[in-house]
Amino acid sequence: MKNSPTSENEYRRVIRDRLECVRSSLDDILGQIRRLSVERDRLQDEKRHLLGLIGDESLTESSASDGDRSGEQSIPDAVAQILEEHGPTHYKDISRHLQAAGFAPTGSDPDNTFLVKYYLDPRFYRPARGTYALTRGKNVKSVGKKRRGNRRRKNS
Repeated sequence: MKNSPTSENEYRRVIRDRLECVRSSLDDILGQIRRLSVERDRLQDEKRHLLGLIGDESLTESSASDGDRSGEQSIPDAVAQILEEHGPTHYKDISRHLQAAGFAPTGSDPDNTFLVKYYLDPRFYRPARGTYALTRGKNVKSVGKKRRGNRRRKNS
């Protein structure tokens, strides 16, 4: 007994409707994961800040089991992987790659939030302004120095 064209179309419509429901549910779950990840990162940053204020190093090591990313890749390690794959990369592009890899920024400026977590890593250097590359064990120097505040010289 063959399916009639009408019942086959109906069957496909039902499957498409269900597929759309599943996609919508997955999108909702991904949104929740992103929000929870942002909240987790914010709380971890606050915890590190508070532990730093206390200055008791015994507390920092004993608290590793309370939700830190023990098995996950760190931001500097992820940046090293990005630079390995793409070569020298501008920090804004690195930020986009990190976000695509599931890292969620916690600050108001996502690019700088990530930059703060890797710019002093000895595996990286700046071959050009805003661009980062791997040192690959070579003794290389970064271009210029990172400015702190408004220290420009006035021409008088």
